Amino acid sequence: MIFRSGSLILSLDVEESLDTARSREPTFMSSRLRISAVAIALIVAASLAQATVLHVSPDGTGDYPTIQAALDAAVSWDEIELADGVYTGDGNRDIIHPALYLTIRSQSGDPTACVIDIEAGPGNAHFGLKYGDGG
Repeated sequence: MIFRSGSLILSLDVEESLDTARSREPTFMSSRLRISAVAIALIVAASLAQATVLHVSPDGTGDYPTIQAALDAAVSWDEIELADGVYTGDGNRDIIHPALYLTIRSQSGDPTACVIDIEAGPGNAHFGLKYGDGG
């Protein structure tokens, strides 16, 4: 095929161009996938880089006085670290975990050292932790 524009003449072999395009398609797709993977990795890395560690202690002396207060202040990708001990009372029972991507963990790494005592009994119903809106 020949294209002519003014004094410029372009000769194009259609079959050769289609073969070349077909041979480059996997490379183009691989490049697109690589770019997408890199973009996703950068977004996740940026989100994690902005994550905050919120400290809670059973005696209320941490960054937040209760687990619920820390959850209310948290944003996605934050971490809530619980100091070892027994958590009791309002804000440390009947806890509503917001629909966020969070990590709640023991500061010492021993999950059995962090206890949520909901202090429930007959006529005194409570729960530990609910995810979402609590409904």
